[in-house]
Amino acid sequence: MVSTKQQDQGLLISHQNEHPVKIFISQQDECPDGYFRSFEPKASWQKMDFGSEFGPASILSIIRFIEELESQVSLCAEEACESLVYFSGDDSQSLSGAVFLVGCYCIMKLERNLLQVEEHFSQFSKTVFQNFGGVSSAPLDFGLTLKDCWGGLFRAKQSGWIARPNKPQQDFWGDFDPEFYEHYNNPLNAD
Repeated sequence: MVSTKQQDQGLLISHQNEHPVKIFISQQDECPDGYFRSFEPKASWQKMDFGSEFGPASILSIIRFIEELESQVSLCAEEACESLVYFSGDDSQSLSGAVFLVGCYCIMKLERNLLQVEEHFSQFSKTVFQNFGGVSSAPLDFGLTLKDCWGGLFRAKQSGWIARPNKPQQDFWGDFDPEFYEHYNNPLNAD
């Protein structure tokens, strides 16, 4: 997984009986060589803004991103393209959000553990990522790293609180109902 300055690497996605696809993250419209497909996810999936603070995406955003990425990977395989390029913004928050979401995909879809997810992104300098903050208006004495956030998702998955749907038309992700959450997350439907 790299920004495309190192074009020979990427996260290899290979499904049974499907064409393997590499996923790249690009910040400056750089693209890998060869035939590729690109996409730019919804900005709201990449991060949560809490005033001046910056936080990771919500669980609903993670799920919607995974569904979209699966769709993009399938389209890429159908078109026999070699690479899928995820265009993120140019700032460290956008890059952090992009890497976080692709890491979540690795945990949920590719069944990777935390060490394997970290290895996917090891060529990035840790200084290019911005730690996630909190929602308090008080000064923070901590920052959540990508590993902290992936660890929370991994632990929730191990506990069975969240899981990939095991049937094509199943709506629940483990104990989590995205439609219910989406409905009551709307201020018009809840208080």
